[in-house]
Amino acid sequence: MYLVSAEKFSREARKKPPPLVSAPKQKSPHPPLSKKNNKKTRKREKQHPYDKWVKFRKKMGEADITRKMRMKAIADFLQKVLPEPASPRTETVAKK
Repeated sequence: MYLVSAEKFSREARKKPPPLVSAPKQKSPHPPLSKKNNKKTRKREKQHPYDKWVKFRKKMGEADITRKMRMKAIADFLQKVLPEPASPRTETVAKK
């Protein structure tokens, strides 16, 4: 156990500030941001099955078009890169 002099004890007590009484918070004129976000995230109404089908059909059509374009691009590239295949008739005729 340590003995502390009265002077040192009184100095430590003076260094500590008294606890502050918090003033009541003032409300800002603007509402908090979280309430604004709640307005944006409202629930959607359920879509009718036909509306879902229309969206799905549109996506499928677009996917089909892009797939065909890619296949055509690949076919054009391969035709440029690969040599033309020799037809079987020309090989047999050349051997005779």
